[in-house]
Amino acid sequence: QSDLASTSEIVVSTLNAFGMEASESSRVANVFAAAISNSQLTMERIGVAMPYISGLASSLGMSLEEVTATMGILVSAGVRAESAGRLLASSMSRLLNPSDDAVETLEKYGITLEEVNPSTKSMAEIVDVLNKANMSAADVTKVFGQEGARVWLKLIPAGSKAIREMTKDITGTTKASKMAKE
Repeated sequence: QSDLASTSEIVVSTLNAFGMEASESSRVANVFAAAISNSQLTMERIGVAMPYISGLASSLGMSLEEVTATMGILVSAGVRAESAGRLLASSMSRLLNPSDDAVETLEKYGITLEEVNPSTKSMAEIVDVLNKANMSAADVTKVFGQEGARVWLKLIPAGSKAIREMTKDITGTTKASKMAKE
């Protein structure tokens, strides 16, 4: 029963964070089930990571699917779930309000703030820009901070294709109901 209660709590918290109606609970469950099947995520890991990133991601207009896919990629790359959610949120905040050093570093690579603005660009688009720039690890650290760089140094080499594919793979599925039947 505790697994069901915990899962329900995670689904409801996610619905609330993304401003979704209760009628979309099956969508959330299916996204999570598909992500668990396609990555190293577990329900427990989703429950740990999602509270850190969901509020900011929702306010930026990011989809549940893209956020979950990004978390799946990070956790599969060896980033602890708590760190993945927390560091992704803090590093995205740094893109919204960058330091002068971060702006200078981006400009050094010909990147404008608009090209990496998480309120107008998807994760995949931001990763595309950063990947094409071929930024050094030191410069990624200047932009995102020492802690935040940990997630971007995993996402950038994984590439936007990985984010897009995982997002596509976990969108519009009925994985939760299929898993329940197994």
